[in-house]
Amino acid sequence: MGAAKDQESTAPLQFLILLVAGFLQRLQKMAIDYLLAENRVLRERLGPKRLRFTNAERRLLAGKGKRVGRRGERRRRLVLALVYPR
Repeated sequence: MGAAKDQESTAPLQFLILLVAGFLQRLQKMAIDYLLAENRVLRERLGPKRLRFTNAERRLLAGKGKRVGRRGERRRRLVLALVYPR
């Protein structure tokens, strides 16, 4: 009986946590969708030219990419393949 009562008392907190997590996930998805669209537009404007980065830009991108990790890199490649099919 005690375990059931504990579950009942934590149910509202669990619901609130799920609600907030869902909201944050939607915000992240909207931000990612916007950034993908922005990149697509900028690449179309650039045309077939190759992007040239400065050393400072390379360091910045490498630092951000390292945080994403290998799993994130695979996801990023998948997204890029879907957005920029060859």
